[in-house]
Amino acid sequence: MDKVSAFYAYTARPQELARTISAAISRASTSGRGLYTGWEENDIGGRPLTAPIFQGLDESNLLLADITFVNFNVTFEIGYAIGLGRRVFLTKSREYKNDQELTDRIGIFDTLGYETYSGTEDLLTLITGIGDLHPIDTTFEKNTSTPVYILETPVRGDVMSHIISRVKKARLFYRSFVPSEESRMSAIDAIRHVGTSNGVVVPLLSSNQSGHEVHNIRAAFVSGLALGMDIPCLILQSQDGPLAPLDVRDFVKSHSRPEDINDHIHEFSLAVVEQIQEQRNFSLQVDSTLSRLSVGDPMAENEFQNLGQYYLKTDEFNRAARGEVNLVVGRKGTGKTALFSQVRDRKRAIKSNIVVDLKPEGYQLTKLKEEVLDHLSAGSKSHLVTAFWVYLLYSEITRKVLEKDEQRHLRDDRLYEPYRRLKKIFSGSPHTAEGDFSERLVALSGSISDQFNAGNNGSKGRLSSDEVTELLHTEHLSEMREALASYLKLKDEVWVLFDNLDKGWSSHGLGGGDIMILRSLIDATIGEFLVLGGHRRGRHELVAVAEIDEPHALG
Repeated sequence: MDKVSAFYAYTARPQELARTISAAISRASTSGRGLYTGWEENDIGGRPLTAPIFQGLDESNLLLADITFVNFNVTFEIGYAIGLGRRVFLTKSREYKNDQELTDRIGIFDTLGYETYSGTEDLLTLITGIGDLHPIDTTFEKNTSTPVYILETPVRGDVMSHIISRVKKARLFYRSFVPSEESRMSAIDAIRHVGTSNGVVVPLLSSNQSGHEVHNIRAAFVSGLALGMDIPCLILQSQDGPLAPLDVRDFVKSHSRPEDINDHIHEFSLAVVEQIQEQRNFSLQVDSTLSRLSVGDPMAENEFQNLGQYYLKTDEFNRAARGEVNLVVGRKGTGKTALFSQVRDRKRAIKSNIVVDLKPEGYQLTKLKEEVLDHLSAGSKSHLVTAFWVYLLYSEITRKVLEKDEQRHLRDDRLYEPYRRLKKIFSGSPHTAEGDFSERLVALSGSISDQFNAGNNGSKGRLSSDEVTELLHTEHLSEMREALASYLKLKDEVWVLFDNLDKGWSSHGLGGGDIMILRSLIDATIGEFLVLGGHRRGRHELVAVAEIDEPHALG
């Protein structure tokens, strides 16, 4: 048997449990099996507090970790040891009422496996009987098509949306763990995602934020893996939050305003690019056909860059691509997002097409629903939301046109003047916030709410149709509509694709507001595409994707 050099990670509380583990470590060290060290035995005088811990992990070939009580630092050390290529052995006491319910929600530990014990003798037998020191394999070929992995927070609020927006702005394609899509984190999946990445983004949550316990333990594991594998890892925390846990305190980047996040992600993107460029002829030795087999990721969003290589073009796809289907619905996992991405990529490949792909989420309309819609008459609600979608659709199509033809209009005389006119009108619009679609949706929704509250002095009274329309400053809309319709004469097809329309819908059933918002979107697109169609050279289509109980496609 190989000589053991083990480092034991465990919490200092409760003291009785710590004494049990410490006693087992002392007796194991005299057994002749090897060297066993606990974190409390390291001399930290005159050195950073974490230095002995990292040194202990670096010099060991076995990490013993106690998970009786879930702990950030211990979980980080588990991830770090796996990243370093060390054998990890988890233990759990049967004597204490532990965090089993929390552990079940987190995931990670059950897929890694652990052994239970009761008392010093039982634990001693466990740790001295470990014969296999082979670590979990972490040799992965890097995913250069989607080089970044993001651990998303349970609720995608403003900060999380801004992080994702800036990653997109840095032109970094990414994969992500989305808690609303995956209720538990598999350790094996996390290891694979981190191992194939050239950069990892991990936001931490403050103790007053929803789901912080589960999220921060997952964050500890993922950041430990990344740092152990020497992969650039951006750990973000609000400056208003509590002091970061000891093991990651030196690595955390704090932020108090969006500009701070921008700066951190800019630095991170440079590190990712450097990491990619340092890859030199890295090739894994593959032993068999079976070891080369990949069944893809459960989330289509994480496979966007590779999906086209194996996507099966079904009849539903062909109908959607021909414009025969306007709404695709189905249960989770039936391929709606995959269809969305493939229709988008096929249409986007034609240079003369304009393709606008939008992914709204329910929380972004919460303020609009609670502060405005709940206080309007039925007619005013429908009028406002339809006007809202009309304005948003024209803004997003215009934004995409200006982005797509930014360089091309300089080389095409037909486009130059129409482009300059459209850009001038768009720049004068009051709702042209930067960022991705999520942030712009929040900004527009919030602006309407603020104007409504200010105009009604908090009375929440009924508004006339003209007053409702005024909330959107629609004097810009008619100019934008005319200029855009004129510009689109020079294009072939315009496609507006919506994904995740169901995000934010209650699991107990749709509310009246949700149905009205969806119906208003359909009304807005049908009416306005008919307007554009009157000037068209080609076709204008809407395809929306949503999750409903019974999977089918509605034309």
